[in-house]
Amino acid sequence: MRTGVIQPLPGIGDMVWFLPALRALAAAAADGRLTLLTRSSCQPHSLFHNEPMIERIVILPRGGRGGLSAVTNLWKTWKAVRQAKLDRLYVLHHSSRYRLAARLAGVRDVVAYPPLRDKVFIDGWVRSRTFLKNVGVTVEDPTPRLTVAASIVEAVRRRFHDCPRPWIIMSAGASEPVRRWPPENFARVAQALTDKTPGTVFLSGAPGDAEIVARVQDACAEKRRLVPVVGHPLEEVMALMSDADCLVGNDSGPPNLSAAMGCLTFSLYGRVEPPLHSPLLNVIGPPPGMDVRGIEVPVVIETVLAGLAGQHRL
Repeated sequence: MRTGVIQPLPGIGDMVWFLPALRALAAAAADGRLTLLTRSSCQPHSLFHNEPMIERIVILPRGGRGGLSAVTNLWKTWKAVRQAKLDRLYVLHHSSRYRLAARLAGVRDVVAYPPLRDKVFIDGWVRSRTFLKNVGVTVEDPTPRLTVAASIVEAVRRRFHDCPRPWIIMSAGASEPVRRWPPENFARVAQALTDKTPGTVFLSGAPGDAEIVARVQDACAEKRRLVPVVGHPLEEVMALMSDADCLVGNDSGPPNLSAAMGCLTFSLYGRVEPPLHSPLLNVIGPPPGMDVRGIEVPVVIETVLAGLAGQHRL
């Protein structure tokens, strides 16, 4: 009996939120494994490269807008579900498209979120656990956790073996401008951390973050212990996170992934506090009524240094 899960939210951070639910569903499956249907944008093949609970990944199509797109989207989703050849499918989303596509594809047992009546934001970490409780699936561990292949960790260690510790990752990018703390502020934090510790600051980012990373680097007076790691494969970034001492970043995918990799993490948020899904995830927000730009640089510096000291990383 083959069990599948549809999780269509597009971000890496979104997928991290659903990790406890995926593990619980895999544990409940007959063979302990899942077929995962999801978006390519969350890089599932890289994210789950070392996860035996995921037997197969099927990429969901990108949906169109307007006109006949509803029919086209349903047809493309039906093809993806049919390709998976499932006996049971859990749909971790409220859209009726996925339930209907599963029925048309001949899936005998479809367990889906109920239709969403009120457009109230509830993160996937909370919503998925509540849903599984209601359908009788126990989530033993609510903390998102991921692993990375030991060979990749060892390769990353060899590459950066000359870089003094502590290793501090800085992630100044984010998909939305409203989530981005100014790069110049990150530069001031990086400068302070290299002044007050003997360690290395890794400036991490996706290819689209190259300009932001360059601005952080250019604004630092001392660049010798800054190491840009832009556009590296996700598996290598995960390995670096698993071996780093902490990460400081905007409220986006990297802080969520970092905490799941076992790294002490500091996430800078604006008006909406992110879910505290891990004991390693620490959030730093602005004063009431302000956005992310209201977070003061000295607060971030002091919080990170205190966290490193508490972890005995200094």
